[in-house]
Amino acid sequence: MEKREPIEITELTRGIIVFAKKTRNYFEDWLLLIDRVSTVEPPSLFDGDLMIYTHVSWKIGANLDDANVDKNKNWGVVNAYGYEFYKPTEEEKNIIKKILKLHNKKYIKIINKLIDR
Repeated sequence: MEKREPIEITELTRGIIVFAKKTRNYFEDWLLLIDRVSTVEPPSLFDGDLMIYTHVSWKIGANLDDANVDKNKNWGVVNAYGYEFYKPTEEEKNIIKKILKLHNKKYIKIINKLIDR
């Protein structure tokens, strides 16, 4: 993998596209358009970890129309899953744009929402 700039995921992270790199063989790499991040509340197996909620999540290598767009929004937890997060390439940003277009959605950054085209 080429040199990428890491991104720290915090509760302030919202409205950005990230590349989620697997660190374990049983997970996959993902592209995410993050809606918000919040602390997992008890009672949960992941108490205190951060949960990522997405506008778009796409498993790299899947069909673009198989992407989760504004559904199944709780993508996963930050620390327990062991992903590393990086800034996306221009090509990866364009993939998210294609997914949104395919699903007839438009992302409005200033209000951090998806709307129908």
